[in-house]
Amino acid sequence: SVESLSADEFSVSLERGNNLRFVVFLSDDYYKNLTLLRIEKKRIVEFSISFLLQRLTADSIRHVFDLSLIRKHFPEFESEVKAYCKRQLRFKA
Repeated sequence: SVESLSADEFSVSLERGNNLRFVVFLSDDYYKNLTLLRIEKKRIVEFSISFLLQRLTADSIRHVFDLSLIRKHFPEFESEVKAYCKRQLRFKA
């Protein structure tokens, strides 16, 4: 589950037996560049955690991180987010 702590800070809890919690930062500028404001911040945070969990074990993900750093380790991250936004828009229509 994703919870807003502030405009730029989110708490993500994983109820997968190990009850992990992450704090994720997402600045307005990066959010706008990434999504063109097409989907809400919480949904991008959720998508980002599941993106990471497909590539890493939950224990190896830093517990506090900035969303903009994901692309440094996974260059495909931004294009995947953009594709996700497009898919979400298509379902809304």
